[in-house]
Formats: sequence, C-alpha cells, structure tokens
Amino acid sequence: MIVELVGGQGCLQRVTLLRSRGKVLIVGVQAGATVPLRMFDLMLVRGHLIGTTVRGRPHAEKALLAGLVRTSILPLLAHGRLRVPVDTTFSIDRYADGYARFAGPGKFGKVHSGLRMTARCRVRHQWPQKTRDIES
Repeated sequence: MIVELVGGQGCLQRVTLLRSRGKVLIVGVQAGATVPLRMFDLMLVRGHLIGTTVRGRPHAEKALLAGLVRTSILPLLAHGRLRVPVDTTFSIDRYADGYARFAGPGKFGKVHSGLRMTARCRVRHQWPQKTRDIES
C-alpha cells in the first residue's frame, strides 16, 4: 500500500511500485489535486485507487482511527515489518536545503532534516493506551 499524503504531479507515478492487487490511498492533496494517471499501469497490477479524508470526520471517528493506527500500524513499524521511506536526510546546518527539497517536486518518502539517528540512539516511545477528544 502506498499512502499519498501530499498529492502533486508525480504522486501517481508510484503506481508502478505496487505489488499485485496493491492499493494507493490518497489522503492529502496539498501539492496538487489534479494529476495524470497512466491507467494501464494500475490495470497491470490490478491495483486499487482509494480517496479519503479525515478532516471532516467527527472527533469520535478520528479517535477510533488513531486507536487503529496505534494498535495496527505502530507495532509493524516497531518490529521493522513496515518501513517509512526516506527520500533524503539533511544535517541541521543544511536546513534550508532540506526545506527546498521538501518544497520541490519528485520526492519519494520523507525529507528528514536534523540530527542523524542511529539504531543505538533511537528512543522507543510509550504510546498512550487511550485517546481523547480535544475541543478546538
């Protein structure tokens, strides 16, 4: 599954990365809501294109989704069975270059700017067991 958070010109080019019967979940379109799609690429992998939004959902549904991420996704990340791709990493003194990469087109994965993390210095987080609604 590919979770597309920002949209933009190249977002659907990643359809070719899907495994058979894979899914592309469109969640955000801040970088552009209209993009070309080579439908044949989607057909070749018998892929699924799904669009959704979280913004307009009730707080209770958002809390349910957060709980599902906590119980379903975070354990996969913690055990290395699910990875978040990193496009590039910039040292903290190159934050302007990192932001330029973040703002530009053609990325696949996160753009990380900051201190380099190694396996020895990663901190394991204790995630809260319950979520609560926050009134705005």
